[in-house]
Amino acid sequence: MSSINDSNSNEDMKSDHSESENNVLADNVNEGSESKNKFIKSLKAIIPTIVIGIGSYLLVFSLHYFGAFNSLELKLYDFRMKLRGPISGIDSNSSLPSSEDFYDIAEPFIDLNNNNIWDDQEGFIDSNNNNKYDNGEIFTDIGNGVWDQGENFTDFDENGMYDEWDEFSLTEDKGNGKWDAAEQYTDINKNGKWDGLNRVYDIGIDSISSSGVGCWEVETCANGSFDMDEEFTDKGNGKWDNFEPFEDKNNNNIWDDAEPFRDDNENGKRDDAEPFRDDNENGKWDESEVFTDINKNGQWDLAEVFTDDNGNGKWDEGEEFDDVGNGKWDEDEEFVDLDECEKTGTVCRNQQCVEYKECHDINQNGKWDKGLDVILVEIDDESFRLINEPMPYSRGTIWSRAVRNLADAGAKVIAIDMVFDKPDHQTQNIKNYVKEQGVEGIPIKEGDDILVEAINYANSKGTKVILSGVRKEEPSRIPPDYLLEPTKKLMGENNNQKFGLVNISTDSDNFYRKYGMFYQISDHENVFYTLGIKSVLSYLNIEEQPDYVLDAENSIVKIGPIEVPIYGNNISEFLLNYYGPASGEYQTFNRISLSNIVDTGDYYVGEGEFDPDFGEYFYFEDQDWMDRIIGPNAAEMAAFGVINPFKDKIIVMGTSLQEDQDIKPTPFLTYGEQDYLMPGLEIHANAIQQMLNSDYIQLPFGGLEYSNNISKYRNLHLIIIISLILITLIFVSKAPPLWGFAIMSIELVLWISYAIGEFLADQLWLYKLISGQQIGIPGAGESAMIPILFPMSAIILPFGINLTYKLFTEGKDKAYLKASFGNYVSPELIDQMFESGESPQLGGEEGYNTAFFSDIASFSTFSEKLTAPDLVELLNEYLNAMTNILLENKGTLDKYIGDAIIAFYGAPVEIKDHEYLACLTCCQMNEKLEELRQKWKSEGDRWPEIVHNMRHRIGVNCGSLVTGNMGSEMRMNYTMMGDTVNLTARLESGAKQYGIETQVGSKIYEAVKDKFTFRMLDYAIVKGRSEPERTYELISEKGKEPEIYKEILPLWDKAIELYTNQNWDEAIKVFNQCDKLEEDYIGRPNTPCRFYIKRCEEFKENSPGKKWDGAYQLTSK
Repeated sequence: MSSINDSNSNEDMKSDHSESENNVLADNVNEGSESKNKFIKSLKAIIPTIVIGIGSYLLVFSLHYFGAFNSLELKLYDFRMKLRGPISGIDSNSSLPSSEDFYDIAEPFIDLNNNNIWDDQEGFIDSNNNNKYDNGEIFTDIGNGVWDQGENFTDFDENGMYDEWDEFSLTEDKGNGKWDAAEQYTDINKNGKWDGLNRVYDIGIDSISSSGVGCWEVETCANGSFDMDEEFTDKGNGKWDNFEPFEDKNNNNIWDDAEPFRDDNENGKRDDAEPFRDDNENGKWDESEVFTDINKNGQWDLAEVFTDDNGNGKWDEGEEFDDVGNGKWDEDEEFVDLDECEKTGTVCRNQQCVEYKECHDINQNGKWDKGLDVILVEIDDESFRLINEPMPYSRGTIWSRAVRNLADAGAKVIAIDMVFDKPDHQTQNIKNYVKEQGVEGIPIKEGDDILVEAINYANSKGTKVILSGVRKEEPSRIPPDYLLEPTKKLMGENNNQKFGLVNISTDSDNFYRKYGMFYQISDHENVFYTLGIKSVLSYLNIEEQPDYVLDAENSIVKIGPIEVPIYGNNISEFLLNYYGPASGEYQTFNRISLSNIVDTGDYYVGEGEFDPDFGEYFYFEDQDWMDRIIGPNAAEMAAFGVINPFKDKIIVMGTSLQEDQDIKPTPFLTYGEQDYLMPGLEIHANAIQQMLNSDYIQLPFGGLEYSNNISKYRNLHLIIIISLILITLIFVSKAPPLWGFAIMSIELVLWISYAIGEFLADQLWLYKLISGQQIGIPGAGESAMIPILFPMSAIILPFGINLTYKLFTEGKDKAYLKASFGNYVSPELIDQMFESGESPQLGGEEGYNTAFFSDIASFSTFSEKLTAPDLVELLNEYLNAMTNILLENKGTLDKYIGDAIIAFYGAPVEIKDHEYLACLTCCQMNEKLEELRQKWKSEGDRWPEIVHNMRHRIGVNCGSLVTGNMGSEMRMNYTMMGDTVNLTARLESGAKQYGIETQVGSKIYEAVKDKFTFRMLDYAIVKGRSEPERTYELISEKGKEPEIYKEILPLWDKAIELYTNQNWDEAIKVFNQCDKLEEDYIGRPNTPCRFYIKRCEEFKENSPGKKWDGAYQLTSK
């Protein structure tokens, strides 16, 4: 037996062990199944985002690859350039000098009297002391400082007209006949006075900085001793001097200085043929008469003026006289000690005379430099008007003269932006003319030979001349491209004349934003460098042409000492960093007319006018402009502040005439309110200056377009696209549409701000722009070009696709939710359910919510009094009105049971203040029922009297309850369950015992007691429960309760206190007093006071005992 038992025992143990293993295995299988389901669910959730990301990447990449963004990206480049503004010239925010010759910029003013000069306030006598000029007050009528028709002058040449050598006294300078107030002007250099274009250097004025103030401290380099050109006070000798004796050659009893004559042969004396001015009208030229120079001042002196007190005609001791000096400075005489630097055209800095320098370290080389290194010499409208030669200008006269004059001025490089690929046109015209006239034996020198001589002369002076060539294309030609270079004579026997190509690259919109460094031409082994590269190499004294070297890893091309960051797919181009709009009124570069360059004493410009007195032409516009710099009086002119603008500069010569069709659109095309096309020579100038300053636009991500050639930049572009798509989807995939749009907008603003900020070298540019602050100018090499459009598309497209997907799925999901919940909740709540991501599914969820029950009092009586159709009509009208209130307050309709409404708050979507919303619903339902009663009464006999007095009962309580879809997978109902639900149903039905409309639980009271008026009703144990619940009557919202309750509630509270203290008789008395104030309406079965009076009577007979806690067991529902 024992063995059998043991065997059975072992079998049981095995069975238990096997069952245990199966249970463990089942648990493992269940856990694995749950993990798998979670993984599948998570995967399903992110698959749309993954698909959107891949689709966005393919779309952005395709658009970028095929250049969809290129044109607009170029316009954004232009926007950045104009936002930064010029970095040179008068409109620049930097303190880059606007010119190199110390000329003052004329300060703008308001010309009140239209006399074309600035007028200071004319002095007047303020008779009435009102500090302003009134009509009739005496004033000083100031003239305009020039001779005007009708004003007196001394006509020296007696030609009856005012000439530049005629004397004009400022005392004869007439005013305009009216008093002029001080005209307003802009004080650029803050010196407190108006400065015009006076063409001289003023102490303390060097260049105009961003604040309009010169950037150098005012210094003086006076030497403390008298110099010949300095003014002095010429004191007399302390005694009266008679006139100096002289030889009176013409017996006119006065000493005659030599009469003025024109020294045509410049021999320093007058020859017979030279015209003169006959001052004494004796018909002959009079030389200076010999005199005895007593005071050794080099001039004849009259007797000093004296006061002849005794009238004897001679000076006597004691008589006053004017003690005239000797015309030269003596040791004790005062003098004006001028700044020595100003005399030589330099400036005083650190007590040394130095050339004018830049205000700040523009090119950031750590030392002081002159300003821009490039000067423009242009064939402009003024040249066309003043140069008295046909176009194209002769190389033998105009171009050769310009080269020689600029070489004499000390130019370091002269780059001529004109292609001389054919022999000189004007030389050929002269040859043809001579041939047509049949004239022989006249030697005609080729213009090209003369230009070659001028180039050789320039080379001997250390000035290098660069001529121009051009790469041409002809589609019908094989090969299509070819070279146009200077003529063989210009190139020289050894073909060693330097020339550069003037080709400039254009973008797809025909704007000029890039500059080519070199071009490959068919049938030529070597590349040809452009005019800018050749000019820079010559400026840097690189004689032999170096080969270019490509540093592919760093995307740099090296040409000798020049290192240029290449742009885009073409290794021969770089991005132009323009210094400003076209020169002219903005003075980006110092710009000088070609007519000024050729205007020397031996060459006349302008229209001539024949003078019959002298028998020859006079050229009134001929100023011998270049003689100020290279003429015999250049040193003297320098002492007056005229500075040589060409010394050690690169001179780019070319045309700015529109007729020559060499004007181009650039990023600064539209600037201010006008369009400014830029001459081709100025584009070369920008490129040259950019290379000299190494002021390149950095390209950390390569070009703006997709790069096929450089893998580093290609990969960077792909990384940007992928990164921005991922960042966008991470933040917007689960966000509501408005939040997603906000996130996308923030991303866009941040990227655009970053990209433009890198170009401006100022990441606070947007804040400064909005706040009206000045955006700084980037230093040399600090600007960086960051793409904008394809990164923007990598932000916008995933957001847009994600939003489209959301809208599509949202429509389907909302339709499903409406099908499931449309009959129970409001449309707003369905939207909230959708946004929360909750969907109906079988099962319940426990939560803290509010339950709501209501029904019509004595509804069975209504059924007896009304026909079935009338009952349905009445019930529908009532339920429709009450349900609307319920849904408007975010309640969820559970069901209708006959006349009863069952609902809850806080599910399926959690809402705040659901206790408040439920109580508000009760109050509004009570008010609405009163409206319906009045409506039904107004309809007369349509409804019986019981309808006119319809009442309903409501029960509300909150607590833990379960809400969810109950039923089967085929048919389910969204409802609520739990103890809180049962208690709420008892509160609704129990309201009948007290004769009230609304009864709520203690939790409701505690949650909203500050917002509603309550009456503590009972501390009772409802049927079906074992624990007591304190209940309350909901009367109304605070402040809306009927006036009678101000009397009822104090009595009621007193009665309840007596009741609680078991003082039954006193309690009955107070309850009776209170009951008299209660509203008594038809159909009210009881009142709370009568209910308690009855209970007090019961307790009088059957005392609850001393340990009674106030609880009462209700016996009915």
